[in-house]
Amino acid sequence: MLKQLNQLSQLKQLNQLGDLKEAQSILQQRDSQRYGAAQTLYTQAQDLLGAYNRSLDTQTLRQCMLVLTECIRASRSYPEPYLLLAYIYHALRLPQLALRYLRVVSHLQSDHPLLLKLQQAITDGYEAPLVQRKSSSSGFALLDLEEVDYDALYDEVDAHIAREIRTVMDIPLPVRPQGSEELIADLQSWRVGIEQTLELLGSQLEVIEQEIDCGPLRSKLRLIENRWRQLTAMEEHSRQFLNLRQAMFFELALVQAEADQDHPSEQQLEGFLDHCDAWADQLDTLSSRGLDISELESEYARLVEAVTQLQERLDS
Repeated sequence: MLKQLNQLSQLKQLNQLGDLKEAQSILQQRDSQRYGAAQTLYTQAQDLLGAYNRSLDTQTLRQCMLVLTECIRASRSYPEPYLLLAYIYHALRLPQLALRYLRVVSHLQSDHPLLLKLQQAITDGYEAPLVQRKSSSSGFALLDLEEVDYDALYDEVDAHIAREIRTVMDIPLPVRPQGSEELIADLQSWRVGIEQTLELLGSQLEVIEQEIDCGPLRSKLRLIENRWRQLTAMEEHSRQFLNLRQAMFFELALVQAEADQDHPSEQQLEGFLDHCDAWADQLDTLSSRGLDISELESEYARLVEAVTQLQERLDS
């Protein structure tokens, strides 16, 4: 029996490994595409910042920052746009925002060579040489932005929230949880991305609220928060489905292995029956929450059928 169980376990592991490798390949390909798009956007942002340094046109700087936010949306794990936004906000005398972006970088790449330098510059109050001027003996001078344009910042954040709302609403939320590792990976990626977005938008609102009531913006932000809650719940339930499905699959293998024995054990049967009762309770709990458990019910039905056949054999 032990040999059969080992063989079944190895077979299951091989099947799972194949599925996992396929899912990983798909995710890696998608991440590579997103990373490439983010690099392209980052190059555009650098060009815009260079154009701003030459023209001092605030609209150009604003466009640069918008492209950087698009870059972040394209690839949440790409640290460069966070660093450049932190640098720009530092130059705009908004250290709170700069530090928020740097905290994201510290999670993504704690050993990034520019992270510590920029953190130290903000902490020590060093100026950021954002704009080049010919009259400066050093070739650089700090942009004079002591007075923050809160109205313009409000409009930018309002537009940013609108774009993020469209983005999160385009996320294909499944109609029911699924015990799929690929789906769970997608849900986790989307959830983490929204969490980062909410943190950054929240920090921007904190700055604006020093001068302007942001009630309307926070109302809009709740749409993103609601989507985050939906994705979080779907991820949690899908993980439950996956764990239950895998557990019942393995239990079925144990039941079948026991049934193949010349003299099946009644003690083993009692254990199988207890497990079936426990899983039935879990399925009832999930169903009471309004979840579609048909995927799990079919797996449970196969298990119960196998246990019933084993019981009938022992009773005969």
